[in-house]
Formats: sequence, structure tokens, C-alpha cells
Amino acid sequence: PRDQVDALRELLFSTSSFARTREDAAAWLKAVSSLSEDERERFVQSENGKMGCVWLPEALILQEWKAEKTTKDWQSTLSALQEIADRAVALKLDVLVAAAVRNQIIVLADCLSDLSTATEKAEAALAALPGDAYCRFLVCDALGRQHLYYGDRHVALSWLRRGLKVPLLGDP
Repeated sequence: PRDQVDALRELLFSTSSFARTREDAAAWLKAVSSLSEDERERFVQSENGKMGCVWLPEALILQEWKAEKTTKDWQSTLSALQEIADRAVALKLDVLVAAAVRNQIIVLADCLSDLSTATEKAEAALAALPGDAYCRFLVCDALGRQHLYYGDRHVALSWLRRGLKVPLLGDP
């Protein structure tokens, strides 16, 4: 019944930010996969659904940031984010794919000082994702900010404009 589906969608939204482990994320994805394809589409098109998809991968990296310096395991976090992205591709949840990639970019560039791999990850994601403006923004904004943090304002501006799809003279 429609009321139950609406209640489930609200529950999915409200629980996404509480993921602390891979297992939590897997359980959330299992619940999302229990929705029909049409219900998943409605979920991800709603504002709450989009936010739930953004919050799930963010919750995992926030948990890692809170860990003691000696116990941080960014490679494991990257692996968990990739699992989320792979599952999201299978479920046709492009916003969740983009959000997982966004957080991979942050981990690669900010935590592992690997801006080159973060850039490759962004380029690959943008080539694979459809032309959805919100998905493009999630990816381009993350990489643009990282270039800004690295002090490369011109490249940062190029990525940020790309995320907004405002071409700058000389941009690709």
C-alpha cells in the first residue's frame, strides 16, 4: 500500500545519516533494493531521497574522521565507498553513485594526498553518469574544492564552473 511505501521512504531518508559501518550501509542498500524500481525512482527524485543518498556515504567518512589517528583506515573506507557506488549502479541510483564518488574524491585528495587519483575518479564518474546536473555538481564541487585546498585556484574554478555548467573561456 502507498502509505507503507511512503513510510518506508521516510525511514530510509531518516536512517541514512546513521550508517557507521559497511554493514550499516549494506543494510540500508538492502532496504532500498526491496523497493520496486518505480518506488526507488520516486524515492531518489524526492528531496528527502536525494539527501538520504548524499548522507549515506558522508556518514561513513565522518565516522572514520572521528576515529583515533592511529586507527584510521582510509583504504577500507575507500573500499566501502566503492561497494556503495557499485551497488548504486546496479540499483540505478545515480545520485548515490555521485555521492559515493564525491566522498571517494574527498578521501583520496584530503586524507591520502592523492589529487591525481581523485581527478581520475571524477573524470571516470562523469563519463559514466548521465547528464544529471545534481550528480555533476556533487562530483565537480568536491574536486573543485580539493584543487582550491591544494592552492590551484584556476583548476578549482574550472571544476566548480563545470559543476555549474557555466563555461569559462578556455575551459574544456
